[in-house]
Amino acid sequence: MSTPHTLPSLTEIAKDYVDDTHRYFSEVSDLLFGRGKTWAMNAAALGNKRNRQRFIDAFWPIAQPDIEYDFNSRLREKVKKPSRQEWETAKENFNTVFEEAQREYREIEAAYEQLRKLRDARTAAKEIASNILRNKEAVAKLKVALCEQDKAVENMERQCGHLRTKLKDMEGTQSFIRLKKLFTPNTPFMKAYRDLENELFKQVSLLHKARDERFAAETSIDDAQASLQKDGERLVALEDLIAEAECRLEEFRERTGSPLRIDAYFEETTNDMASLSSPWGYEAINRCRARLFIEAMALHKAFVENSRQLRDNLDAFSKMIRGSIPAKQLPIVSPVLLQSFMLTVPVLSTTFASVGSFLRYPAAGDCLSLY
Repeated sequence: MSTPHTLPSLTEIAKDYVDDTHRYFSEVSDLLFGRGKTWAMNAAALGNKRNRQRFIDAFWPIAQPDIEYDFNSRLREKVKKPSRQEWETAKENFNTVFEEAQREYREIEAAYEQLRKLRDARTAAKEIASNILRNKEAVAKLKVALCEQDKAVENMERQCGHLRTKLKDMEGTQSFIRLKKLFTPNTPFMKAYRDLENELFKQVSLLHKARDERFAAETSIDDAQASLQKDGERLVALEDLIAEAECRLEEFRERTGSPLRIDAYFEETTNDMASLSSPWGYEAINRCRARLFIEAMALHKAFVENSRQLRDNLDAFSKMIRGSIPAKQLPIVSPVLLQSFMLTVPVLSTTFASVGSFLRYPAAGDCLSLY
C-alpha cells in the first residue's frame, strides 16, 4: 500500500499516542479511510484528477450539508478567535521535547566520537605493534651481524699486530732500513720488507672499513632500540586510549540500552549485523523521536487553527485544485498555495503525469515531501 494510505493509519503510530489528545485533524482523514481508522491528516494522494477531487471534497467541502465533518467551516470559525495561548503551549511543548532529543543526539554524537577514536586507536596500535615486531627482528639480525663484525675486527687487529711484529723483527736484523729502501730497494730482503708493508697497509685499510661498518651497525641498533622505546610508549598510550574509549562506550550502552556492540561494529559483518550494532535505535531515542514527531504535528495544528492567512491560502488552494483560479495566475500563486497546503498536510503523493500538469509551476525545493 502506498505511503499516503499508510501514514494516516492508527497502526502507524505508537500505542502510547493513539488517544484523542494526539490526533491531527483525523476527522478529515477518517472521511477518506473510515471512521476511527486514522490518527492524522498527514498525507494526501493527489496523483491524478480523480484522487485530487476525492481528497479536496473531504478536505475542503463546499456546499455539502450532509458531510460528517466540515474542516472548511470549522477552520473558518476557529480563526475568527485565534488563541495565542494554544500556539505558545504547542511551541513550548515542542521546544521541551526538541531539547530532550538534542541531548540524546549529543550523547550519540559523543558515542560516535568515541567509536572514531577507538577505530583510529586500534588501527594505529595494530600498525605500531607490527612495527615493533619488525624492529625487534631487525635488531636481532643487526646484533648477529655486529657479533660477526666484532670477530672480524678482532681477527684483523691480530693480523695487523702479527704483521707489525714481523716488520719489527726484520728491522732488528738490518740497520738503516729507510736508507736501504731508497738506495737498494730491489734486494731480496727489501722486497720482502716492502711486501710486508703493503700487506700491513691493506690490512689496516680493511680494519678501518670493518670498524666503520661496526660503528654503523651499533648506530643502527641504537636507533632501532630508541624507535622501539618510542613505539612502546606510543602503544601503551594507545592501549590506555582504547581502554578509556571502550569504557565510555560501555557506559553509553548500559545507560541507554543501545544495541551497540563494539566488536561487531569493527569486525567484518553483514549489513544486517552492522545495523544491529549501530549506536542509535535504543528505546529512549525512539521514544524521543516519536514524541518529537507528535509535538511537531501539534505545533502544525496550532498554527493551522490560529492563522487567518493560512486558512485563506488553504481556501485558495482548494479553488486551484478545483480549477477555479485563472491559468494566467497559476505561475504566481501555485508555489505559495502548495507550500501552505503542505504545511498542513506534510506528505504529498503524486505521479509522473502530474508533474507536467498540476505541479508544473513550483520550482525545485518549493514542495516539502513528494512521493
